[in-house]
Amino acid sequence: MKTILPLFIFIFTFASCNVSKLIKYKSKEKVEVENKFTKFTIKKDAIIIKTHFPNNDQHNMILDLGAGTTVLLKNCGLNYFESLPPDLNFGKIISADNTKIKADYYKIGTIKTNAFTLSHAFLSVIPDFQLVQCDKSVGVWGADIFEDKVLILRMEDSTMAVFDTLPSLSKWTIVESDYKFPHFYVVLKIGNQKMKFLLDTGCSSGIVISQDYFNKEFHGKGNLIKDSSKWFGRAFSTASGFLAADTTTKAILTESRWGDLIVDSIPLLINNNMKRNVIGMDVFKRFNLLLDYKNNKIYVQKNTKFVMPPLTSFFRKMGFSFQSSKDNTFTIAVLKVNSPAEKAGLKVGDQILSINNIKTDVDNNCEIINLLNGLDGSLTNNEVIVRRNNETLTFNF
Repeated sequence: MKTILPLFIFIFTFASCNVSKLIKYKSKEKVEVENKFTKFTIKKDAIIIKTHFPNNDQHNMILDLGAGTTVLLKNCGLNYFESLPPDLNFGKIISADNTKIKADYYKIGTIKTNAFTLSHAFLSVIPDFQLVQCDKSVGVWGADIFEDKVLILRMEDSTMAVFDTLPSLSKWTIVESDYKFPHFYVVLKIGNQKMKFLLDTGCSSGIVISQDYFNKEFHGKGNLIKDSSKWFGRAFSTASGFLAADTTTKAILTESRWGDLIVDSIPLLINNNMKRNVIGMDVFKRFNLLLDYKNNKIYVQKNTKFVMPPLTSFFRKMGFSFQSSKDNTFTIAVLKVNSPAEKAGLKVGDQILSINNIKTDVDNNCEIINLLNGLDGSLTNNEVIVRRNNETLTFNF
């Protein structure tokens, strides 16, 4: 990787000798590509790549092009290095909502996927957080991996490829973008105005912006916004696990343009914890993407197999959602203002004991999550039992 210092979105607070060590170790990293298409999976709108580590370990990692660098997690099963002291303690990772987490660095060795191989990997490792529930992901692949490469993501058949040279562009349409290493910024035309958003495959939503930016840039564009609603709690997250809490406005951006392509019905989330305006997977899954990191250009094709998902799930209709933790507890993390759930009396932070007779007091969180996500959204007589301040409460709505 020939570009070193711009790679990181870290705050450098240590002595120059640590900078020299970091540059020395990172300069040895090398990415080799397979120049062929291979499968990935999508779960919770995250692109998941099977990754092979030393000692025959195989784990999932998330493709997060909103992250400037590749990051691994502690306490997620990569035991062959977690028992060792770090080779370097240096800097902090900063998320899109300005959360800062201390990073250690380890000499990982060679990491291989079916699309590319990273040798002499010297990667930052941060404390464990929950990436995608029940996916057991051990980290994120960041945009640094694809420097001077060409990345193609075909959403229509869930395949990807990394090339050394640019393939034929006969079926691709170039769209306006901006590149500031290592990130691409997507340029959308909203109304008569062009706006830039960080391309973030680690974000499951459509567009996420700050309230201040919305007030400034969307003034006079009320005709393009519909279904605006307020939500309390942790209304969205990124693949790097950082949650923007407090109060979020959710709405639908009815129409925008990406070059000559119309992009309609984009979920719009507005929260002042966000320090960068991002565009995520809810938009990108509608297209096949060709990201030319060699020449800093983006090309797209329409995903002809894309179908707008129905808005009929139980939690969407009831206006709340949950978060599970490793201590096998479930809590209400998100609550829509004036929703059936809020009107019934539920509050953010309530510990869920059962929903429609599905009890949460079992050891297998993933089993419960699957059962809850399969709840029938058409039901009109729902029962939620929670614990609040050591009191058990029952709500029917």
